[in-house]
Amino acid sequence: MRIKLHTEMCSRCGGKGYLPEHKNVAGGVCAKCRGSRIQISRKGRAAERLLSKKLDAALGILATDLEPGMELNVEGNRSIVGSVKRNALVFVTSPDGNARTGYPSNTMLRQWDPEVYDLIVSTFTHPGRIG
Repeated sequence: MRIKLHTEMCSRCGGKGYLPEHKNVAGGVCAKCRGSRIQISRKGRAAERLLSKKLDAALGILATDLEPGMELNVEGNRSIVGSVKRNALVFVTSPDGNARTGYPSNTMLRQWDPEVYDLIVSTFTHPGRIG
């Protein structure tokens, strides 16, 4: 399930996606909207924060609490923790050893549970039912 947040025309480029006066920087593509001509509105940001809080409450885990074998939701993709090394940063390695990521110890990550995620997202899309 995909959520579409409330958007508005980009306030920096006026909905053009391009700033001719900055054509020497990234070809003039607007840095705020990245050329999409729209940005998430205040209403959309508030909804995004509410959804994020609900997901963290249901599925959130601190980087310091990670254990090998845990399944995480990393940017919408299922990721399995191979090994964990705790220093100033918590380093997480994939089971095959190919990917290694460092997180500050107070980073909130989300566990992989598509059923809970879908339940929260479907509740979120019907704002009258958020509790």
